Amino acid sequence: MRPNPDPIGDYALLSDSHGSALLSRGGSIDWACLPRFDRPSVFARILGPNAGHWRISPTGTTAVERAYPDGMMVLQTVFRTPSGTAALIDAMPFGRSERGHRIGRDSPHAIVRVVKGLGARPSWAWSSGLVPNTASPRPCCCPIRGGRACPDEARELFDFSVTAAGGQVDGERDLQVLYGVGGERHLPEQVLEHLPGHRESWPVRVGNGAWGQTRLDIYCELLPAADLLADRIGAFDEVTTEFLSDLADAAARRWEQPGGGQPASRASPSGSSSRISP
Repeated sequence: MRPNPDPIGDYALLSDSHGSALLSRGGSIDWACLPRFDRPSVFARILGPNAGHWRISPTGTTAVERAYPDGMMVLQTVFRTPSGTAALIDAMPFGRSERGHRIGRDSPHAIVRVVKGLGARPSWAWSSGLVPNTASPRPCCCPIRGGRACPDEARELFDFSVTAAGGQVDGERDLQVLYGVGGERHLPEQVLEHLPGHRESWPVRVGNGAWGQTRLDIYCELLPAADLLADRIGAFDEVTTEFLSDLADAAARRWEQPGGGQPASRASPSGSSSRISP
């Protein structure tokens, strides 16, 4: 088994817009999170040699060529060996008739691997190691086209904000700095001691320690965003209107209180003292 995984830049990406996988030039899936980006990984050899992988490749490979044919999210890896040439085709399929912001919603969240002979018959090697619950990063993003959020994406962002933070803006609780992709509020951070990290870049952390930080400036990020995007979102419904009103009331009530205006370091979890700009 390889002592170190390939450089990050050598991996190819597969995704159905909800989950993802990283494939090495040698035909090995060394990272995969399904069915969501923030779920525990199925394969994680990129973080440790015994953390799971799925490899399909011919023995005695002398050359490898990779491409995404026709600009699709389908990876074709061509292996050349002394005994023949073959292609490995990898993809994460989407649901039927999906377009725009709905891409991936009806995906089966599966990885499909097809071996296709291109000449002669090379010998193939197959290996796998399944180690669930090895890592769980938690990114949260909203697609932007041409630097401007499209109406459907802006609407979905605010629906997410209302769903995730609804009922949390009051005199007792702060608006959180971040939420899980599915609106989860409890995102404790922990170190996975059994993983050495990519090329020994320990520690490997899951969760996000910033979830419990007090950052009052978050109110002044969300409210102006609502104002800027109002013309693309259209009229707010009653629930969203009440949510934004509560945000404005909370900001007016708390703007003189100390709060973290900059992301806190791990040595100073409370953050720096700052105030909301009136």
